[in-house]
Amino acid sequence: MKVIVLQDTLRGGGTERQSIQLAKALCNDGIDTQLWVGYAGSALDSLAQETLASSLNFCSRRKSWALPATLLKLRSTTATIVCMGRWAHYVGALLPTKKSRKLIATIRTSRPLPRLYLSCIRKADHLIANSEWAINYTRKLIPQDRLPEASVVYNELSRPGLFKIDAEAKKEARSSFNVPEGKKILLNVSRFSKGKGQADLVEMMQHRPAENRQLWLVGDGPEKTSAQMLSDQLGLREKIRFFDFTEDLEPFFASADIFVSASQLDSFPNAMLEAQAAGLPVVAYPTAGIPELLQADVTGLLAKSKTPEALYEQIASLEQSPARMTRFGMDARKRVLEHFSGGQQEAKFCRIIESLQSGDWLTLNGT
Repeated sequence: MKVIVLQDTLRGGGTERQSIQLAKALCNDGIDTQLWVGYAGSALDSLAQETLASSLNFCSRRKSWALPATLLKLRSTTATIVCMGRWAHYVGALLPTKKSRKLIATIRTSRPLPRLYLSCIRKADHLIANSEWAINYTRKLIPQDRLPEASVVYNELSRPGLFKIDAEAKKEARSSFNVPEGKKILLNVSRFSKGKGQADLVEMMQHRPAENRQLWLVGDGPEKTSAQMLSDQLGLREKIRFFDFTEDLEPFFASADIFVSASQLDSFPNAMLEAQAAGLPVVAYPTAGIPELLQADVTGLLAKSKTPEALYEQIASLEQSPARMTRFGMDARKRVLEHFSGGQQEAKFCRIIESLQSGDWLTLNGT
């Protein structure tokens, strides 16, 4: 039994991190697994090398050669191929069908799906989504008779150290960032790209601004410069701090009071999962699979509309009740601990692959 997890490049996003984590979990489950990456040179390369060692394979050192090089290497393989991300599904769509080779498509986004991506899903032996919403979204795009059997496997927490953040750790982290006593820190961790919503978060800070509140935006990406320019145009630089991408996120989660998200892209965002593991209440737009992760009025609040004003209203409402904030944070951490950690979701993924390779389709229904 051999598995190839296919990923374009290892940027700092949630899908890339999940690809690394999945490959490791499959290896630990005794499955001969490799992570094949289209091209090298991205932020998580070193993490993948440290985590997977010889199980990591870069198909090309140049982006322009990644697709043809990968297709050439995969043509003769009989391994089960797991496509993670848009580029990987293009590869899956272009590979010739082979009876001895299984193909697993995944959907982890609410972005419009290109024709090649949909083609890969239609020819796949199984579809795995990271939210119920994503399954239903795909059903609207592909006729039922062309859709493969599908399962939901939620993201697995990749930073279990977040469970250890306590009052002392928060105090130490806030001191290291020179956060004044009484200052409320709103945190967002995400790649700066269209649809991730950082511009909405910046605009949110101009509504009834208060001196005791500051927004921290952590990450890199093509939309970061425009978000910084918008912050300057609105005169909000004193209320917004921009931080570069980093693997060391624990101090940011420890310093924060509320995690905020205006994303309209994420099917099941990793950073929101991590925030809840850190004991933070969450305020977010009610988009895609986010309501499956954030339990409204239990672990956080969903904005009543997808506008900066609605987001801000929920934040202000939450801040007015410190006891409610604490309860939400405790319940959020408990939920992540019970459902999204300890290898539970990864074990589901492993069972699906094993069942698919053995032809024991009946076991898939319980995953």
